Amino acid sequence: MLWIGIVCLAGLLAAAPAPALAAGPNLNGQWRQEDEGPNLILIAQDHDAVLVIFDGSTLKGEPITYYGSGTISGRKVEYAYLFTRAPKGWKNGDMSLTLSPDGNLLEGFWEAGWDRGKVRFRRLPEVSASVPAPAPAQPPARK
Repeated sequence: MLWIGIVCLAGLLAAAPAPALAAGPNLNGQWRQEDEGPNLILIAQDHDAVLVIFDGSTLKGEPITYYGSGTISGRKVEYAYLFTRAPKGWKNGDMSLTLSPDGNLLEGFWEAGWDRGKVRFRRLPEVSASVPAPAPAQPPARK
């Protein structure tokens, strides 16, 4: 069920032009966490608010899914995240990230209770959302 939400959000992000932001960064799109197993991060931004969805796995193949929401101020991004799937012992927490000057890297820290670690997200290239035209209608078969 989560994949349906992820696919819908990805389609919206790819199909819709990025909103006009007042000379600020634009985080809308698909990202990947570089220090983790296969994953996809979708970020939707509306002015200074951000929504983040992560789906992937650890380097050991354990599934990870979380969603979060927060804010962006200048190049600083902060959001709280809640796991819906996580390896045993992992806790909900907070991300504090800084966007690179070129807008393609988010680097910073995650914090969950007393635990803290480094994290690095890289923006993925945009995906074309063009839909092929339907095939021409075939005349009904004669009997």
